[in-house]
Amino acid sequence: ASVATNAPQPMPRPAYLSAYPSHTQAGAMNFDLLIPITLFVCIAYSIKAVVDAYTRRRIIESRGSEELVRSLLEGEATRRRQSSLHWGCVLVALAVGFGLVELLGTDRVTPATIALLLGATGLGNLAYYVLERRLK
Repeated sequence: ASVATNAPQPMPRPAYLSAYPSHTQAGAMNFDLLIPITLFVCIAYSIKAVVDAYTRRRIIESRGSEELVRSLLEGEATRRRQSSLHWGCVLVALAVGFGLVELLGTDRVTPATIALLLGATGLGNLAYYVLERRLK
């Protein structure tokens, strides 16, 4: 009593969206457009960083009061901490949103999936606002 091993087996489900033909051909990203945009953003950020550093240097060289220099440096440190808190809240909320998308078993980009991720981003911003108000 042997069992036939030549029986057709179901195809395994692809683990990633890129394995679906609909996501690799019709919805392929145009990297020729993405690279110049990324380059522009990097150049703009570099210019901003150089201008900020030059401004700080000019204030220090102009023999600004010690109090002015100290407040400038403390203000910058505070902004960095708040920026880290802000992005931390937003990214944690987005991670929760992506986790929910995975738990729901969604394998397509639908308006509901986008709404869930946008809602998670909004909740992350609100969490930052609440935390920032409590820290003051």
